[in-house]
Amino acid sequence: MRFKKVAECAAGIGIITAAYAAGAGVIPLDFNLIIPGKASAAIDHVVVPTVEVKLIETSTVEYIEETIVETKYIDVVREVPTKLRNFKSFDELRAWLTRQNRILTVRFTDDTAVIDCDDYALEIQTRAITEGYIVSFQIIDIKQYNEMFTVQLPESQSLHAINLALIENSVYYFEPQTGEIVHAACID
Repeated sequence: MRFKKVAECAAGIGIITAAYAAGAGVIPLDFNLIIPGKASAAIDHVVVPTVEVKLIETSTVEYIEETIVETKYIDVVREVPTKLRNFKSFDELRAWLTRQNRILTVRFTDDTAVIDCDDYALEIQTRAITEGYIVSFQIIDIKQYNEMFTVQLPESQSLHAINLALIENSVYYFEPQTGEIVHAACID
């Protein structure tokens, strides 16, 4: 049997198969394998095709992307809104006004400007807001002013600017130039 011969010389088949796989040519279907021990004396030399195989190593360069996070701290100046509140007590209002009258300055861009009552009232209102207090700008007539405050203003002046503060259910007027406080009304 032909299959038996092929099985007997597995080494020869391996060489021929390697030669065929390496592109040595087409092996004919009726190819007879010569087995070295059973060869006739007429054949001196048998050429067995061989293939040398070398393994060539290759390397692949891989690029890995890395996300680099850089943190920078930047100083940002922001105005944080102050939660405005009314004065809690009469004593708190009086203490605050005493501090303001000691440091009160009115800022103007022009040295020739006339500084009068409304400038002081607006300055006190601005200071109150920056410290978180609710203080209103109030205009009253001279007759009402002279009835409530100790310092009397001339009748020739028709209106005067002062400030107003709420303490619980009471309304208080105060003179920004002197710090005098008077009770004006009760809300309830």
